[in-house]
Amino acid sequence: MRKFPLLIHVDGYGLLNLGKTCRYCPKCEFIIAHQDDLESVMAEIFSASYPDVVGNEYLVIGVVEQKVWKRGLVEPFRIEEIIENTSDFKEHLVLRCDPGGWVPPGYKT
Repeated sequence: MRKFPLLIHVDGYGLLNLGKTCRYCPKCEFIIAHQDDLESVMAEIFSASYPDVVGNEYLVIGVVEQKVWKRGLVEPFRIEEIIENTSDFKEHLVLRCDPGGWVPPGYKT
């Protein structure tokens, strides 16, 4: 597991540059973030200052370069700089786990 600086657009707020620990598959070049983990972190961030944003739709846009993200923790930067240093995702996938085994007839996951 590695920490990735994710760039997220949150409806009603704008861009959020969030350092989040995610799984990474180097073979597939997948960054895997669990939706419930991501949403709980965002809810914690917004609950005090922007409670009306909690639960809003969001889109994870891509990954910001580490050095730019770290610098942004101590000094503000322009939106253009963030965009220039973000690798956007080619595709968003929703993965579901099917544990397999016996299930009753007609059971849907």
